[in-house]
Amino acid sequence: MGATESIRRIRMPLIDADFERPFPDSEYERRFKSAQELMASNDLDVLLLTDPTNQHYLSGYESESYYTFQMLILIAGEDEPLFVARNMEERAAGITTWLSDDRIRCYTDEYAPNSLYHPVDWVQDLLGEFEATDGRIGVEKSSQYLSIDTLDRLQSQLTDAEIVDVSMLINRLYLHKSDAELEYMRKAAEITDRGMETAAEVIAEGVRENDAVAEVLRTLVRGTDEFGGTMPSVTPATGPYHFTFSDRTFKDGDVFGLEFSGCVRNYYSPLCRTFSIGEPSSEVRELWQALDEDLQLILDTVEPGRTCEEVEQIYRAEANYPKAARSGYVIGLGVTSWAEGTTSFTEGDDTVLRPGMTFHSNPSIDTLNYPGGIGPNGLRMLHSETYVVTEDGCEVFGSYPRQLIVID
Repeated sequence: MGATESIRRIRMPLIDADFERPFPDSEYERRFKSAQELMASNDLDVLLLTDPTNQHYLSGYESESYYTFQMLILIAGEDEPLFVARNMEERAAGITTWLSDDRIRCYTDEYAPNSLYHPVDWVQDLLGEFEATDGRIGVEKSSQYLSIDTLDRLQSQLTDAEIVDVSMLINRLYLHKSDAELEYMRKAAEITDRGMETAAEVIAEGVRENDAVAEVLRTLVRGTDEFGGTMPSVTPATGPYHFTFSDRTFKDGDVFGLEFSGCVRNYYSPLCRTFSIGEPSSEVRELWQALDEDLQLILDTVEPGRTCEEVEQIYRAEANYPKAARSGYVIGLGVTSWAEGTTSFTEGDDTVLRPGMTFHSNPSIDTLNYPGGIGPNGLRMLHSETYVVTEDGCEVFGSYPRQLIVID
């Protein structure tokens, strides 16, 4: 018995057996049937999905392999989707998806990036095998993982097909969360709360941002005794939105927002809170109080039957400091981002709120009458909750206190 054979027989089954999909096969089959019904109602013969979250939702696939070409293919009349990825991802697909072995099709490295051939050439041959190169073929044109080059190749090779945009079509299948999905979000919120507790413990004058964030990340990954965290996300304590943290040290007088989320099986529950290094001024406390009132206004306004636009209109009319942008957005499932992208509290969004829909509302005060974003010459205050729409209002997932966090 060679070394490779020994590893295959002893180590691999142990790892395979340890993996458990977030949901039973029956749930993925239900999701697949719902997607097929959407295809039928939109007169689609084929769906070519490149969004990693949609691939995960329908197949269970888990791997950070989306930096290379991968695609989930749904063909009308077929009993399972086809998953296409680079050959080195075949084992991950076999372990994590509910798909039969013959539905996992992996291309060789001659089709990998910067090679002579393009994966679309391989996909075309695969579609030909299933006689699915004509009719109406849907693609997610808004997906960040469908390049212009890939779309051009699809259109140039599938000349007998009508290529149509199906952006956000599959995303709307998980706009309403099941009880099992909501439980994952509650677990994620518990981890998020622990992360905020850690932040309040480690942030102090003279501490570097990166050292504080490292401790927060450690908490988010460790999770709880019951469940470990996965794929945590942290935005910086200071500086512009979505800018990476630095090795700057916190200083007396800093007032800043911190936003992050724990994650359990790709389900998130983010949270924002505002910190003050040292005793804040009366102005800062008054602004924070106004911000807290704005957050409560949104939570009080959310109820089933209202549209997203109506929530936004009430917020804009009554908030102390209404944001320039949306006052909330749908959230929960994500592989590369915690925002699902289908709907938000904004003008023109007529989506009706229903029980089971989950949102993150994050009113903020950003550089109000200040030129910068931190310290005595600037201000950025964040405040948020993640919640689910219920039969009579909404339920906040987390339990971290709604307070201005003052670091002595």
